[in-house]
Amino acid sequence: MVTASKALMIFEGLILAYLSFLGILLIIVGIIPFLYGGFASEYFAGFVTSLMLLAFLVAGWRIYFWVLLGSFGTRRHISKYWLVLSAIAVFVSLLSLPLHKLSEASATNIWYTQSQFFMFGLFFLPTAAHLVLHIYLEKNANKHRQ
Repeated sequence: MVTASKALMIFEGLILAYLSFLGILLIIVGIIPFLYGGFASEYFAGFVTSLMLLAFLVAGWRIYFWVLLGSFGTRRHISKYWLVLSAIAVFVSLLSLPLHKLSEASATNIWYTQSQFFMFGLFFLPTAAHLVLHIYLEKNANKHRQ
């Protein structure tokens, strides 16, 4: 069961690599106007959102490889900051959908645009749930072996 879970995780990783590439393009598009002197509030919000998105991607991939490359017995402890940052990413992704719907009436609203950035994270949620389930399965498999 654990081996099948890791195989599925590899398949998910290939799909998420493509989505991460698109996310990096979004990050670049969000950062460039602010770096070239656009000091309007929209550009600053895009800059901050892009930095958050970059941090979320790095934390998510760090945890993904931590789970994929280790096993329950060989995996070292991961810093709690990676886990907290990933939990914040999950929370912000889930919060982005209702925020997007609430601010849809005023499409010029700055929150409408920024919620579109974080709605991108909804595609990563099934894999996040799979990682948690995989760790749970590994713990149970390890208990039965002993």
